[in-house]
Amino acid sequence: MQNKPVVGPAYIYGTPRTLSFIDLETTGGKDPRIIELCVCLITADGLVQGPYTRRFKPIVAINPYATKVHGLTDAHVANEAPFHLRAPKLVQLLEGSILVAHGAVQCEVPVLQREFVQARENWPFAGVIDTVPLARKLWPEIGTWKLGPLTRKLGLEQGQAHTAEGDVAMLVRLWDQIYIKAGAACLPQEFL
Repeated sequence: MQNKPVVGPAYIYGTPRTLSFIDLETTGGKDPRIIELCVCLITADGLVQGPYTRRFKPIVAINPYATKVHGLTDAHVANEAPFHLRAPKLVQLLEGSILVAHGAVQCEVPVLQREFVQARENWPFAGVIDTVPLARKLWPEIGTWKLGPLTRKLGLEQGQAHTAEGDVAMLVRLWDQIYIKAGAACLPQEFL
């Protein structure tokens, strides 16, 4: 892994904390479990770390509908470690950072909370930023807030949709546009 300097440090985004851009692919269904996680961190020193992508063997089978969305099957994750075995290293990587995700409140937060609790690990994040309500506020005329169509309508480079790494790449580009348009107003006060 190589750290690459970015245009400026993360405090340009209004916070001295590391921003953890995260996307998950899950088993789907009523009690979704993580099968793929990607995180890209921008540290307070302005270094980009990652992307780090890991797959996990879930404790439930992958729902066929979820497979149609992301293409991952039980066979793809059969030889992977379960989340609880990798959770301690994830906590070390993410400790004190701000989770940034598209649809964080509906997806990433509840799924990650359940996984960390079941792994008997503490919640590593100092806060959460969900880009969906920010995008709705900034671009109401667009009419769609799904990550792929939204970034396409904004003219941003597309990643491979419905892969954790491709979605994180689009998320970072979207966050740049949100911050360019809204500045520090897009950050919760407790992060300033």
